[in-house]
Amino acid sequence: SSRAAFDVQVQYDWSGFLSPKASGVKTGRTVDVKFKLTGPSAGVENAAATLWIRRAGTAGFQNAGTFGFVSGAGRYEAGWNTSGYATGSYELKVDLGDGVERTTMITLR
Repeated sequence: SSRAAFDVQVQYDWSGFLSPKASGVKTGRTVDVKFKLTGPSAGVENAAATLWIRRAGTAGFQNAGTFGFVSGAGRYEAGWNTSGYATGSYELKVDLGDGVERTTMITLR
């Protein structure tokens, strides 16, 4: 008999980005990126959430760090330090490892 290996990905329900402000942030600041898991996913405190960044119109995201779960607040938070990034539009992506694309745009000014 033969065995086949496969990955089962669980999709998380979530509330979307609670921040950042899409209207723009000044470069050199740290942008707080936050989200909550909702519905059946609400109790999950150990999702392996990663923040990815890329300048609009370019290929390939850069890893901008991982999210930590804030107990009591019930949400995941990460800080994106914009020092060293040029002004312009950026795409922020949250990867929960479940194959779902979750992105938002932010402008650095």
